Amino acid sequence: MEKRVIRKHNYQILNEELNYLESQGKIDSNKKYEILDMYQVSKSFSFIRVILIISALLIGVGILIFVAGNWKEMSHLSKFLYIAIAVLGCNLVGYKINKTSPKTGISLIYLGCLIYGAGIVLIEQMFNYITIFSDTCFIWSLGIIPIGLYFKDNIIKIFSQILLIFYLANYNQSILKLLLISLIILGIILLIVKVKNNNPIIKTLNIIIPLIVIITFSNLLLINIIYIALLFFILGIISTFVENLKKYKELQLVGTLLYGISGIYITLGESWQGIFNSNTSNIISITFSVGFFIFLIILLKQERISSIIFICALVLRYYADYSYNFMPKSMFFIIGGLILGGFGYWFEKNRKKGGKAVE
Repeated sequence: MEKRVIRKHNYQILNEELNYLESQGKIDSNKKYEILDMYQVSKSFSFIRVILIISALLIGVGILIFVAGNWKEMSHLSKFLYIAIAVLGCNLVGYKINKTSPKTGISLIYLGCLIYGAGIVLIEQMFNYITIFSDTCFIWSLGIIPIGLYFKDNIIKIFSQILLIFYLANYNQSILKLLLISLIILGIILLIVKVKNNNPIIKTLNIIIPLIVIITFSNLLLINIIYIALLFFILGIISTFVENLKKYKELQLVGTLLYGISGIYITLGESWQGIFNSNTSNIISITFSVGFFIFLIILLKQERISSIIFICALVLRYYADYSYNFMPKSMFFIIGGLILGGFGYWFEKNRKKGGKAVE
């Protein structure tokens, strides 16, 4: 069974409570350790690791400045060998010393990953190959993700995922190429999932990436964005409220954001005007707004305090829509600030009562 990751402070509280229950004879020692074994303490902040990462960055910048300053005088072979030796050297040395000096070793791995990315750009310039920077990010991600998986390093994996997101967000080439790339990205996600990882950021990004693929496809196919908003709204509802999916916390979070943000967008009359005329669009948006507001109130009754955020956004959306053009600007912002502050107080009050933020 996958262990639940909690903070060290929470683990200590749990241990104290279990010790108390053991002293009262409610549980025995074996049961206590069985319960504790279900949890894993999250890694604490490492000052040394931060220093070594900064050190790797500074060394990388220094190497790149040196290379850039002597780039024109170097032959093509020298340029290529210089980059290859730097990348391989950093990664091999990092690999060799990783067991004895893990912090220094992983810092060298980081340096190798940075030089690899810069090397791609320099090689493109060397052969006068004009490319889009997002394509470079994709190649960079493909090169470092195996390293992140091998060393089980979350920073490299998260960075590679961010590079993929940047690439997809800026993609404007052929659909056929995107289909092939989507299969590659799916393979990367499956590899990351296969290597058991409790990092919530990695899990969340694994969910976000396929959503961005859908958006990219819709942009290339010129699909009206309202259809994507409706799809995301339905996916958000399914992800959040289907019983079998409730155990996946990151999916719950993304699902909540999906139905909330897409729901607010669907309430805009302008979002429907690509399909219907102005009057019909306004009727549909108002009807959906009423239904969405009732839905959020029901969630609030169930102590899902995240619904307060979307109720606030919905109220502010209509307030801005109907007040901005005729109300004095100073009064508009003052009242808007009061509304936002009131909802903030309401949210904090419910949070302290123990309301469920997501689930």
